[in-house]
Amino acid sequence: MKKISVIIPAFNCEKYIERCISSLLCQKGAELEIIAVDDGSTDKTLEKLLKYEEKITVLSIKNSGAAGARNAGLSCASGDFLMFIDADDYLKDDAVSRIA
Repeated sequence: MKKISVIIPAFNCEKYIERCISSLLCQKGAELEIIAVDDGSTDKTLEKLLKYEEKITVLSIKNSGAAGARNAGLSCASGDFLMFIDADDYLKDDAVSRIA
């Protein structure tokens, strides 16, 4: 089974991030490595990410913008494929099985 590294740059998205992560955790069809990068948030984004720390990789960096957060995620990604998703997006239940 192929492994997909999913990188989520997250900045001040406490209202959306849990929906995003939940939509990834229920995916079937490929092994997902979920990497969420808190980009210096000033709200409770990091706190919400840390709730998932046993299931996903959480990185915290000084605010660097979306590109900087994506690059930080790339530095620890180990999948066969890469996927980027924004923190305010989510996937339908069968999204990964359709592309895997």
